[in-house]
Amino acid sequence: MDNSRLDHHCMACGQPLAYLAQPRRANCHYCGQELRTLICCPEGHVVCDACHGADTLTRLERLAGSTKAAAPEDILEELLRLPQLPMHGPEHHAMAGLALM
Repeated sequence: MDNSRLDHHCMACGQPLAYLAQPRRANCHYCGQELRTLICCPEGHVVCDACHGADTLTRLERLAGSTKAAAPEDILEELLRLPQLPMHGPEHHAMAGLALM
């Protein structure tokens, strides 16, 4: 089981989550969907319910498809920062192709 879904840390950067008193509009870090949220991290990352429930490969695909980075090496660096990415997992094989697409 992916423990990152169970703790209270940001799925994008690993920092502790902040719980807001009032909802605010934000865009999902992975897919870009606009949503209202009461939860974010100090860096401002927000994750929608669909991405929060997705597996690592799906999150990599969404992040690669919504990044503002243009150069493949910049996209790859962004993908490599995903905290729940296994150090020696097969997900690394997909990242090169995702960065080039």
